[in-house]
This record gives sequence, structure tokens and C-alpha cells, in this order.
Amino acid sequence: MSAVRRVCLVMDRSFGTRLEALPKDVAVWVVASDENSPAATKLWEATGQSVSTFREQPFSDIVPTVDMHHLGWRELEVHGESPSPETMDALREFGPGDTSPITGGFNFVRHLP
Repeated sequence: MSAVRRVCLVMDRSFGTRLEALPKDVAVWVVASDENSPAATKLWEATGQSVSTFREQPFSDIVPTVDMHHLGWRELEVHGESPSPETMDALREFGPGDTSPITGGFNFVRHLP
């Protein structure tokens, strides 16, 4: 567990080298794929940044795992997923928050006390 306040969650199997452009002060969770896994390893080796890969699974299944490892996260930057009703239902399990669009995904900022 860590006190990371911002997490990037990459659900896009072809995100690959775009991992390098993500902010360096965030924990990164990226779906394992032929393109993503080598890029994740390269990023971790080059920067020591917190990078975790996970097997492909529904958004509603991976978010609790991210929460378990980063209790107290405030912002979730999601790539490769839209803020669909199902996605928002999964996020509501962690409290209210605001959603804003980003290229290829969305940001979710929780309202924490």
C-alpha cells in the first residue's frame, strides 16, 4: 500500500510507448498485452516509477484492486475506457466525484473529506 494520490489506469491493450508520456509522479496500472508489457518494463527500469501490469478484466474488477493498493487515492486518470453507466457505477463504490474527459478516456476526482 502507498499514499499515492493520483493513479493512471490504462485499459487500452495498444497503449504501448505512450506510457512514457504519462506523468512521472503517479502510480501506473496497465493491462498486460504484447505491446504494453514491454513498455511497462522499460518505463519501470528507466525511471523506477510505480508500474503494475494486470490481466485483462472488466473495469469494475480492477478498480477495487487499485483501491486496495492505493488507499486514499484522489484522482484516477483512465485511458481506454469511457465513463459509461457501468464504469460510473463501479466508481461510485468509492464515493462521489467529478468526471472530466481526456483524450482516449476520462479523469475521475473523488470528493474526499
